Amino acid sequence: MIDQQVRRSDALNRLHMRSTARRRRRRTGMLDQLLKYHETPKPKEFTARVMMGIDRQQRMRRLILASTGVVGAAFGVAGVMLLSDTITAFFTQMATGSNVLSMGITAFLVLGFLGWLFHDEPGLAG
Repeated sequence: MIDQQVRRSDALNRLHMRSTARRRRRRTGMLDQLLKYHETPKPKEFTARVMMGIDRQQRMRRLILASTGVVGAAFGVAGVMLLSDTITAFFTQMATGSNVLSMGITAFLVLGFLGWLFHDEPGLAG
């Protein structure tokens, strides 16, 4: 009785392995067919097309970066022109004795905070 169960179990395992292998071959064959080149590209032409695509993408990135930089600079210049009188008056009035000390302490605290924020943990560097 136990032998029959073992044989039946072995037969079922073999049948399952065969069907799994068939399914795997079928999937692999379909994938190979989908990914197959219909005509093999010539190496020099293929490389040239890939490199042209990469160059085009790099030019587009540079163009986007330059145009956004120019727009940002234009807004910055416009803001400085609008606020130049106010900024000059603010700093000339702030440059009194008691305010210089408070500005120095504030600058020290801001720089200390930024150093703490952007510095890597020395203990983790090992």
